[in-house]
Amino acid sequence: MSQNISENKITKQIIEGLEYKGYRVFKIFNGGVFGGVRNGKAVFRKKDPKYKGVSDLIAINKKDNKLLFIEVKGKGGSPSDEQLQFIDMVDGITSVSGCVAYNFGGVEKLINKNL
Repeated sequence: MSQNISENKITKQIIEGLEYKGYRVFKIFNGGVFGGVRNGKAVFRKKDPKYKGVSDLIAINKKDNKLLFIEVKGKGGSPSDEQLQFIDMVDGITSVSGCVAYNFGGVEKLINKNL
């Protein structure tokens, strides 16, 4: 008899495993954003739809030169079309860079750096 494990528990297991393997892991919170309390009830605002599909976890291992985007699903769960599109978009990217930007000019230099 197999036991159903919650998506939160699976996420925690994945994070622990990645950290053990030397990854730095970032949990992306894509649900509603807390908007305060009105009439004694918590109010949540929906995030902008352009963020739909972004993976649940981002894991980085600089030593091994790896950047992972991970969509976590529990047993019987299936990814949305937006989640599959995001994974397709990031899968196979071979150039990753970072910067501190004070304006778009700084970002533009980063974009053009490897051309």
